[in-house]
Amino acid sequence: QKIALFDEHSELMINLQNKLSQNIVLNQGKVTLNSDLTMKDGVGFEGAGIVDINNYRLSFPVNGTNNQANIVFKNANDIQLSGYTTLTGNWTFSTELDDPGSSTLNGYGNILDISGGGSITVGKNHTLYITGVTIKGLGANGGTINLIDNAQIKLSSSIIELAGSYAFANGKISVISPNCKLVIRSNDKIVITGTGVFEVDGVIFQYETLGTAPIYPPPFLPYAGGSVSVIN
Repeated sequence: QKIALFDEHSELMINLQNKLSQNIVLNQGKVTLNSDLTMKDGVGFEGAGIVDINNYRLSFPVNGTNNQANIVFKNANDIQLSGYTTLTGNWTFSTELDDPGSSTLNGYGNILDISGGGSITVGKNHTLYITGVTIKGLGANGGTINLIDNAQIKLSSSIIELAGSYAFANGKISVISPNCKLVIRSNDKIVITGTGVFEVDGVIFQYETLGTAPIYPPPFLPYAGGSVSVIN
């Protein structure tokens, strides 16, 4: 069984004490949380639509997560990955009317696998804090991260594993805590162009080479306006 919204005018408000046991088919509609929500294994969202976390906590399941939905997360103060999470759709983090705001994705050391073509989009003027997440498969042979104008990603205790070179031309990616690392397996690079900035703020950011990947030079390539910034 599934819970299905009818169309883009539909809204489902959820206040559950137990775990969600049915998939929710969004059909361009909106789901709003009125309490913390935890999903059972194998349960998730389908289709495309808006999920308003409403400053509560959304916990994805421990096992069997395969997120093919295209979701716009609003007021996402705390999204938790409870296990290995495969994302083949798109997760967008933003606020109403592109007002400045922030979202938080907590991984607790778990993997977010976007290697099958999944993507993360951070909306205009928005900041996404990624903490304790291993992002697997970022790059030309896998998934991507899209930064809209003035968007930022701030990484804490997280690992990025490249699957091909990754380029961005807008926004800023900042490393703001220790224990962050970039893993490369070949000549793949992070390419920063346009108004894009890759920033390391007062910490040591490591990169690890595997297989035939060259140890030097570092896998960062700023050009055509893009920059790498090292603070303190």
